[in-house]
Order: sequence, then C-alpha cells, then structure tokens
Amino acid sequence: MGTPTASPKGERERERSLAVIPGAPEPDGGAREGLQEDRFAELLAIWQRPWGDDDTDACLAFALVCRDAHPDDIIASARAWVAAADDPRFLKPLAKWLTKGLWRKPPPQRRPTRNAGKVSLSKLMNDLE
Repeated sequence: MGTPTASPKGERERERSLAVIPGAPEPDGGAREGLQEDRFAELLAIWQRPWGDDDTDACLAFALVCRDAHPDDIIASARAWVAAADDPRFLKPLAKWLTKGLWRKPPPQRRPTRNAGKVSLSKLMNDLE
C-alpha cells in the first residue's frame, strides 16, 4: 500500500478545529478576563464623574471594546479625555463613551477663555492709574 493522503474534507475539518473562536476564553484558563477586570478598575479610577454611573453597563461595554482594541489604548485615550475636560461633570457616561467609539477620537479642544485672550481696555485704564 502507498502512503495515505489526506482528503480535502479532512483538511477542512482540521482547519476548523484549529481556528480561534472570537470571544472564547484563552487556552490558559481565561487569564485575559482577569486582566480586563484589573484594567477596568484602572479605567474607572481615571473616569471619575461627580455622580454615579452604572458600572455594569460600562464593564460590559469595556469587555466588548477590548475584543477589537488593546486596553492600554482605551486607558490612554481616557486619560487624554479627562485631562482635556474643563470639569469631570462634562465627561460623557463611560458606557456611552465606549460603545459609541469616542475613545478612538481625539478629545474635544478646550474652549477659549473669555475675550479669547484679547486685552480689555478698561483693565488697561485701571492699570495706568
């Protein structure tokens, strides 16, 4: 007898069995999920708003977004958005910020100060006196 050759059907079955299933736990027993929980706690510490948000919705949104992006990118974007905000109360709810993909966009620019940096004539007159 000659050497056995693999049939095309057998090769397809083998490829399917080796394929990675999206959202499946990692082969190391789901250690990645624990990492995401730690990173979510770090994200919550950064994204502080004066009133409470639903952390469960935000956690689910973070898990969904982490399928396509690395948590470091999301946390770096959160730091930039918090730094750009005039006040934490103007931040969007974390779940909405994540699900709408706003973390991919640059943070909004701060609005110019009053008079847009122009010199006030009344202030000049007071300084001359």
